[in-house]
Amino acid sequence: MARVENQMMMTKQKQKLKEENTKLKQEISEHQQNEEQLQLLHRAIDACQNEIMITESTQTDNPIVYVNQGFETITGSSKAEVMGKNPRFLHKNHPNQTALTEVSTAVQEQRKWALHNQE
Repeated sequence: MARVENQMMMTKQKQKLKEENTKLKQEISEHQQNEEQLQLLHRAIDACQNEIMITESTQTDNPIVYVNQGFETITGSSKAEVMGKNPRFLHKNHPNQTALTEVSTAVQEQRKWALHNQE
């Protein structure tokens, strides 16, 4: 009787392990799909000619954590120069102040702005 109970318990445990394994495989597959989508999104944002800047709003000084190539082109500032800084530096004594003013105005008016607007 003990052997039969042992066999039944082992069969149940094997079934449970199979179910957990299937669940883990599904989660891994979903994670891989999410990762691929994030990579695609990252490439699209980085290739965008519009200025994109992301700041960390949970920190008191809102440091810049990401800028794309469009940001570098429009502002004349490299990623290395701006990472970790508060974006307020963009408003004072910047060499490309005209473009920055236009970008700021466009953001306030909730309209699009592109570098070719300066021509």
